[in-house]
Amino acid sequence: FYPNPPSPSTSIYSKTDGVVNWQHSILVESDLSESIEVDTSHVSMGFHLRTIQIIANRLGQKKDSWTRHP
Repeated sequence: FYPNPPSPSTSIYSKTDGVVNWQHSILVESDLSESIEVDTSHVSMGFHLRTIQIIANRLGQKKDSWTRHP
């Protein structure tokens, strides 16, 4: 595992990515980090509905009130 960034972080990964080894995408779980699995390929990830919903949720959070994705 690599160290987590020093800010609230969400890793979105797919075990069927086909390009990036999903195990290298997992963050160390903490109060300010999470890893969320989606079921899509690498190329389709940016168009995958669940991925877009997760990103919209992350971007909609206030700066100092990060919470884990529901």
